[in-house]
Order: sequence, then structure tokens, then C-alpha cells
Amino acid sequence: RALPRLVATALLEKSRVALAVGRIETAAAQIAEAAAQPFWPTPVFRGSFGSDLENPDTGLARLELFRGATGAIAPLEAQIRLAESQVRVRRSLKLRGLLAQALWLSGQRRPALGELQKALADAEPEGLVRVLADEPWVLQDMLASLPTERGAFARRVAEACGPSLATRSTRDEPDG
Repeated sequence: RALPRLVATALLEKSRVALAVGRIETAAAQIAEAAAQPFWPTPVFRGSFGSDLENPDTGLARLELFRGATGAIAPLEAQIRLAESQVRVRRSLKLRGLLAQALWLSGQRRPALGELQKALADAEPEGLVRVLADEPWVLQDMLASLPTERGAFARRVAEACGPSLATRSTRDEPDG
């Protein structure tokens, strides 16, 4: 534990994996432990390349997708504005992908697809497939709902996504 940023980032990644297998409370505990690290308020740790995509705010927003999604919308919108003002393209894309999914899960389908189309348009010139596909929670379902002329890049993102969690059971199981 002599490398607190590395440990915190690993905990955030473990929380993402826990969510992928339906362990919501395990993920919540891992995010809380990562967020408890005292270095996060220091600006360099919120904007450095090593923490560009993952920080406790991203972890909490992801967790909220599994808790009904509406709690994720306003924080994600604020994080996107901040990322865009700092010209953090990869971060704003990841956050916009999460926002699209939060809107989708909260029943706001048209705004969700609008955010997804914006994310796809912004990601395509640089070929940033993984930035979107690494957050596949309901992305497959959303991509399938786009018009059939959605384009080659959207198909690449869809192919890179894992299966939709909307089709899986998301229950919290005991660790062991």
C-alpha cells in the first residue's frame, strides 16, 4: 500500500469488474475505499494522464447506473462540462457515453441517443473505440436502436462491446 494512487486506481477498476458480474455492494465498497485516499483533491491527480479516465467521480457515476441511473445524470453533465473546458477529449467522451446510458436507463431515450450520437461523432476521427466500448453496460442495446445507417464506426464500437448487462441478472452475490 505504499503506492496510494495505484491502489486507488486498481480499486476503481475492480469496482468496474464487480459491476460487470452484478456485485453492486462490493463495487460500492471498492469505490468508497478508493475515494477515501487523501490525494484526490489535489488537482494534478484529477487531471493527470494516469487518472484521466478513472477517478472516484467516474466510479460513482458508473455505480449509479446500477442504482436507477437518475442520480448519475447531473454529476455527469457537470463532469462533461469540466472535461470539455480543460480539453480532456478522452475523458469527456467516456463521460458522455456514461451519460447517454444513464439517460437511457432513466427512460429518456431520445436524449440518450442524441448523447450517444455526439459521442460517436466525437470519437470517430481519432478511432477512440475502447473509450466507449469499455463502458458497455447498455451500450449494445443503444447502438442497436440507432438508425440502420449508423455507420462503420458505430459498428466497430458495437463489436468491441461485451454483452449488454440489460440482458443479464444484476444481483449482488456474496464474495467467495
